[in-house]
Amino acid sequence: MESKQNRLTLPTSSKELLSELRRAYKELNTSDESDENFFSGEPERDFKEIMESLIEDATKNDVDKEELSIALHHEFPDAKNLIDQIIPLPKPKKRKIISPTAHYKDAYSVAEGLVSTGSLVQAIGLIVGFIAVVAGAVIGYSLGNSVVAQSQSFTAVGLLAGMLIGLFVGGGLYGLGVLISGLGQLLEANLDTAVNTAVVAEHFGA
Repeated sequence: MESKQNRLTLPTSSKELLSELRRAYKELNTSDESDENFFSGEPERDFKEIMESLIEDATKNDVDKEELSIALHHEFPDAKNLIDQIIPLPKPKKRKIISPTAHYKDAYSVAEGLVSTGSLVQAIGLIVGFIAVVAGAVIGYSLGNSVVAQSQSFTAVGLLAGMLIGLFVGGGLYGLGVLISGLGQLLEANLDTAVNTAVVAEHFGA
């Protein structure tokens, strides 16, 4: 049991019992229905008794029981059912599987927040722009209409100036919203690349 596969060191007393167990295992494998001891189950009983003594001795000497079970199953594969009755294999520990996306959960939240904020700013920009254009046109028209005895040229200039100011304010907000959304979408694209790379590395050992 000190092979590369089972690096389990046993005390001297357990090694002696292991040698006896190997002999019993050999007899167990060579027994068939023609043997006089087959129906009495002596090879099986001897194997189990020696194995119980080996387990008791090994555990008294601080040998890990789970490692011992794995070693016995490897050493005596044809006696798996007998070994399971006394020292079954340890149940595999549940592995906590974490999705690659979970590692970037906060980053995805930030990206989604940027996209949502950008969309909101765009909507506000359209609304504010519309209101500013109308208000600017009204104010510009009123100012132009009151200058130099209601001169038509000043009225037109005032109307145009008010509309341009409204467009500038609304267009500026809308452009800011587009920029914020673009940053969020760029972050999402980078995160998708990182997640896909992590998945490939996990499956192919890259």
